[in-house]
Amino acid sequence: MSDVHRSAAPHLLSKSTLVGKDDQLKFIEHVGARVGVDPATDIRPALMVHTSLPTVKFVLDRWLTAHSDESRPFHVQMDEASRITLVGFE
Repeated sequence: MSDVHRSAAPHLLSKSTLVGKDDQLKFIEHVGARVGVDPATDIRPALMVHTSLPTVKFVLDRWLTAHSDESRPFHVQMDEASRITLVGFE
């Protein structure tokens, strides 16, 4: 993606949300099922979702605005950020 397209509407980035509240709750349920715990009694699924979504938004905003000299593809940056963010859950 060219820099022109990446930064065409930077003012909209701070107003964007990745998912709504209902979708967050569904993500928490799915994460709980995936790791084999009940999200009603174990906080890890909610913590994973609530830390992962801002991580995705941070990397996406950074990639779209091209404020850095970062030249790696989005998925590579996302993989690195996810590993750093979720390391405490291992």
